[in-house]
Amino acid sequence: MEFYGVSMHSSTTGFVTGEADPIPKVSCDALFAGGKVIESPLRLTLSRKPDHSYLASLWDEDAFRIDKESKTQTLIAQIGKYFTTTIMSIAILTLGYWLYTDQSLAFNAFTAVLIVACPCALALALPFSYGNILRILGKRSFYLKNVKVIDRIQLVNHIIFDKTGTITDHKTMTATLAGPNLSEHESWMVKSAVFQSAHPLSKAIFHAVSGTYIEPPDFFEEITGQGIQARFGKEEVRVGSPAFIFGSERDDIKGVVVEMNGKYISWFQVSHQLREGVVPLIQSLAERYKITILTGDNDREEARFRSLLPAAIDMIFNQTPKNKLAYVQSCQAEGETVMMVGDGLNDAGALMQSDVGIVISEESNNFTPACDAILGADVFSSFLSYLTYLRKARGIIMGPFILAFLYNVAGLYFAMQGAFSPVVAAILMPLSSITVMAYGLLASTFGLRWMK
Repeated sequence: MEFYGVSMHSSTTGFVTGEADPIPKVSCDALFAGGKVIESPLRLTLSRKPDHSYLASLWDEDAFRIDKESKTQTLIAQIGKYFTTTIMSIAILTLGYWLYTDQSLAFNAFTAVLIVACPCALALALPFSYGNILRILGKRSFYLKNVKVIDRIQLVNHIIFDKTGTITDHKTMTATLAGPNLSEHESWMVKSAVFQSAHPLSKAIFHAVSGTYIEPPDFFEEITGQGIQARFGKEEVRVGSPAFIFGSERDDIKGVVVEMNGKYISWFQVSHQLREGVVPLIQSLAERYKITILTGDNDREEARFRSLLPAAIDMIFNQTPKNKLAYVQSCQAEGETVMMVGDGLNDAGALMQSDVGIVISEESNNFTPACDAILGADVFSSFLSYLTYLRKARGIIMGPFILAFLYNVAGLYFAMQGAFSPVVAAILMPLSSITVMAYGLLASTFGLRWMK
């Protein structure tokens, strides 16, 4: 639903766009249903039905009708289509040979070939190996939708990250003094003023300013979407945006400005804190994958991110959900296999369109539409280890295939000669199945020992 008719000045968060900063709204501005109002109460007018909303139009995109599962060509599917044809051909040739040579052995040899040709690697290798991998990764807070996701992860060559809530911790903001140092008296006034406000920016500045002593102001006012002002005796302090303090934006100041008694004092640069281990993680990923940061946030922190991350990483800001979806489609059109890593609803189109969509979850009950996997935020720093293990998982699958191949070669050799009766062949076949099952469970379990 979209709403119009805001009754007063207020601020909301960018629920649909992913923009982390509060967005000022005034009378007659449009709002998206689900946005979070963080200051003044609102009086709203319903303008559209839910099925005509922005999000509904996003979910109507073709990406939400994609059947990824039917497009996934697994290793079993690739080998299986040749297995049956090969075995039937060998059985028929065996039958023909013995009908011509010794008819008494013909049908026994034919039946023994069909029985001893064990399809256990095709039937059991993936469920026992990959299924065990899903169980183990689930215990490590990485939940895959099904085993076919593993096959698609192995083919990924381009990883796209959302910014806010994905590589940054949306719950934590950090303020850093970027202008002149504050005196002890100035610090006391700023700390006492911002303490009166519940705004996230005020909280960040409060923790950034030194000192512990605060005092209630004689006068305090919070101007929605702009800043705060307070008076202590005859002294006045104002803290807010450049437009609030100077009357217009400033190219040289992109943060929160401090003014005292009508005079500019200093300013704070405010940023979202990166998740622990993100910088080395992306640096390591960039050595193996093409990396893009695709975000609905503005480019205020672009310089900071470029100083921390490898230069080869593409950073694209101010992207709507439909822009993100279109970008993923353009990458796939160029032949890339894309993994999208996001944190929720505004990334839904890109998550669904991508070959592998992974959601970073802070809580177990997060709404995570259209994703193929969920990764717990607390293990995000181990993401590369998980990807490396899953890429090597194909080697685990090859082990049972090799064992079954050796078994089938030996078994068919004797069966074609008529040395096995169908009963003996039926007894020998389960031995291969047991070997494959044991190998798959042990290899997938001990293959994770090296991971943190």
